[in-house]
Amino acid sequence: MKLAPSYIELLGSDIVFLMELEWNGQTFRFSTLPIDIEKDDGTTISFQGAIDDPDFRLESSVLGFNAESNSIPMEVYFDSINVSQQRFQGNLLDESPCEISYVLVREFQPVHTYEQRIIMMKGKVKQPVFGHVDQPVGYVAFSIENETDDQIIQIVAPEKKISYQTFVDPHDSTAVGKVYPFIIGSPGNQIPQTTSSGGIFNADIYCTPAYLNNEQNSVGGVFELMVAGHPVEAASVEVVDFAHNTASIAISQSFDLLGNELSVITTSTAIEGNQSTSENAGNPYYWIRWTNGGGHPNPFGNGALEKAGDLLLFLFMKTKANIDFPSFDSIREYLNVYKFSGYINTDITVQQFIQSNMIPYLPLEIVNGPNGLRPIIPMIFQNNPSSLFDFQVNDNCRLISPIEPSISSDEIINEITLKYGYSGFFDKYLGYYTIKESEYTTISKNRFGVRKQEIELEFVTDFSTVQRIGANILRQKALGYFTVDIQADFEYGYLYLGDVVTLTSIIHGMNRIKCQIIAKEYQDKQWMYTLMIEDNPIINNRTIL
Repeated sequence: MKLAPSYIELLGSDIVFLMELEWNGQTFRFSTLPIDIEKDDGTTISFQGAIDDPDFRLESSVLGFNAESNSIPMEVYFDSINVSQQRFQGNLLDESPCEISYVLVREFQPVHTYEQRIIMMKGKVKQPVFGHVDQPVGYVAFSIENETDDQIIQIVAPEKKISYQTFVDPHDSTAVGKVYPFIIGSPGNQIPQTTSSGGIFNADIYCTPAYLNNEQNSVGGVFELMVAGHPVEAASVEVVDFAHNTASIAISQSFDLLGNELSVITTSTAIEGNQSTSENAGNPYYWIRWTNGGGHPNPFGNGALEKAGDLLLFLFMKTKANIDFPSFDSIREYLNVYKFSGYINTDITVQQFIQSNMIPYLPLEIVNGPNGLRPIIPMIFQNNPSSLFDFQVNDNCRLISPIEPSISSDEIINEITLKYGYSGFFDKYLGYYTIKESEYTTISKNRFGVRKQEIELEFVTDFSTVQRIGANILRQKALGYFTVDIQADFEYGYLYLGDVVTLTSIIHGMNRIKCQIIAKEYQDKQWMYTLMIEDNPIINNRTIL
């Protein structure tokens, strides 16, 4: 196997972009120059040319999820293929797998082998435009995206709603139209609550709804309550009804009329049904607490699906996006110390849930990497991360923007109260946790004064997770950060989003300050990087040059 070229060997090289596209059972290979590239086994692969240098920008959202904003526009000439004819014969180019990469060449000979190519993105063809009157019949323009289908993929499938198409005898006013509950973790089990004196005690609370999906019209008849629209780990649950009766009832398996597996409890006497003589008869409602096991099984381990790393990967796998599984596996255990619990009974999509209820509270970003969606740990949450490269202004890079704050003073937080342990039965949060002091909040208060915020954690009940989230938010929001754009030669194109580098600039007073790459752009044979610099005197080197 040929060794990867050294930095010295890369100097004076040129760049050739490659595109591999799978369509109609064939692999098509294009490049910015016709080129034969050797493989490690000594064979060669030919790329035919027929594309121009792409202009594209890959970016993170800085402590957020911004996978879909990244795409690469391409124009391609297929040799001896009429794209329009193929399309109307049923050979769709849409959704075809595609990879963009590059190699370096010197004197028209590749410096890299095929296995050493630098992969920029793996995605799918989106919105091909063909049949141009002023172009050959093989010409087509499209974008390459790693699509998460967030407008389509709901956590609970659209057909999983209670209706007369899914059940024989659902209760009209309280069940029909309801989304089957999706249960995360063990809602209601041992919720830490704060006493008036500041102490903590644990209590079991009723959290998740159950729906009267099949009722009997005779008094005392057997009736069925859906507690989850999927198999669960729990053997039984505790239930409270509209007349305030409570019972522990075993869970059994059932199916709707479409064949979807459900978890239900069936009873006739332990709690009251619709024909009760209670003052609430005719409006039956029920709430569940999960004290004998949890909800949806964890496909990656034992117990219920509640650990953040497992839950995140499970949700992404519901989409059609390319996923960098080794990268997820490498940090899954790191994230699994965070636990989520609660229920979903709305039409929320995968991305909406992740972006609203997970990413803001985890030490994590999701970006488009060379092998698909890739998790990265922001630099501010890493323990003294190593730098992959040293950028020195006016030596191997140039500053092309001023240094700008990326968080306004109005967004600063240095005191935080977290509300957690949401109970559907009481329709309120039962736990409160406040953090006022840390080494970062002290500096922040000296700079900005006291900046308080209250945040609701709808899907968190675990107290250690609440504490971690509070510390993360203050670490992220107490001091803020700067961004700066630099321009570097294409020899440095191997750097990816999330990589940590250092930046030195004598005129700006920066001496090997650690930065994180949060955007990467290619234009005119140059790489432009946006670097995030934390405004943190505890971490940053303040040595005067």
